[in-house]
Amino acid sequence: MIQRIFLILMTTIFFQASQAKILIGHEGNGGENVEAFFIKKGKNILTVLSSSNSGNNFLAKHSLNYKALSDTLEASRIETSKQPLKDVNGQEVAAIGEKGRIILSESRWDEYVQNGQDVDQLVFHEMLRSAGVNDDNYRISELISPLSQFFGSEDKFRLSNYIRPEKIQIKVGSKFFEGDTTFVRVNDISRTVEILMPQTFVRSGEIVDYHINISFANLYSQQVKIKEVKYDFAGRLSVASIVRFERAVYNDSSEGTSSFQANAHSLNDLDESGRSFSDSLNLATDSSERLHWKAKLGFQNGPATSRMNLEKIVFSFDF
Repeated sequence: MIQRIFLILMTTIFFQASQAKILIGHEGNGGENVEAFFIKKGKNILTVLSSSNSGNNFLAKHSLNYKALSDTLEASRIETSKQPLKDVNGQEVAAIGEKGRIILSESRWDEYVQNGQDVDQLVFHEMLRSAGVNDDNYRISELISPLSQFFGSEDKFRLSNYIRPEKIQIKVGSKFFEGDTTFVRVNDISRTVEILMPQTFVRSGEIVDYHINISFANLYSQQVKIKEVKYDFAGRLSVASIVRFERAVYNDSSEGTSSFQANAHSLNDLDESGRSFSDSLNLATDSSERLHWKAKLGFQNGPATSRMNLEKIVFSFDF
C-alpha cells in the first residue's frame, strides 16, 4: 500500500515538472522567436551605448558594467512563459527580471515582434534587473529613450547607424536568409552595403526570384539616398548566353509604382572582367522606410549545361 502511494506521488510530481517545463522554457518556435527578438534588441542597445562618448559616459555615470549587461543576453538566462506573468502586486506584466534570469511572456512579446514595437526601454529594464542593478520605476532604463540621443552630429553620416546586418532579409527562390555578418558588410567609409548572396546556381531555362528587404534603423529623420547597385557574378559569363535580369528598386511609399525599373541586360552591358555590371539611380528614402530590391534572374538561349551564380550585390548610398 505504501509503495503504491509513493508511486502515485512520484508520478504526480514528474507530471507537474513536465508541465512546468512546457510552460516555462525554450520549447517551441514561438518562444525561440521571442528570445531571439529580445537578444537582438539588447545587443543593439549595448552597441549604441558603447559606440559613442555620450553612451560610455551614461554607462559610467550609472556604474553600469558592459560585460555584466552583455551576459544577461545569454540564451541560457532567458526563458519564455506560455502562462501570464504577474509581479509582486498581482499585476500582469510582459516580463520578470531577477538576478541572472529573465522570463518573457510569450504572447505579449510575440505581439511586440509582429508589431515592430519600440521596446528598448523595457528590454534594458529587464537586462538591468538580471544584472542585479536597481531599476525600480525605470529610473535608469527610461533615460535611454530615444537611443538617438547618444549620437553626435557626425554620427548622422555613418551608414552603420542606419543599416545593420540584422535588419536585412534575403530571399532566394523559396529560401529565406536572415542578415548577419556572414552575408552583410556595411562600410562607413565607402558608404556601401555589400551582400554576399547565398550560393544559388541558375541553370539555362530557369528563372529565380530574388528579394532583398532593408529596414533602416529609425535613429534620425535623415534622408538616405541609394545611388547605385552593382552585381558581381562568380566566374566569367559565357559569350554564348544572354543574361535575363529584370529588377526593380523601390521604397514603401513607392511600392506598386516602382521608382526604378530595369529591363534585361545582355552581355554587352558587362564590364571588362565579364563578371559584373551596375545600375545607376537616385532613390531617396526616409530612415523609417524599407528599401526593396527584387529581381528575376535567368539564362535565355544558353547551352543546357550553362549555369551562373549571382555572388555579390553592392548597394551604394549617400546622405
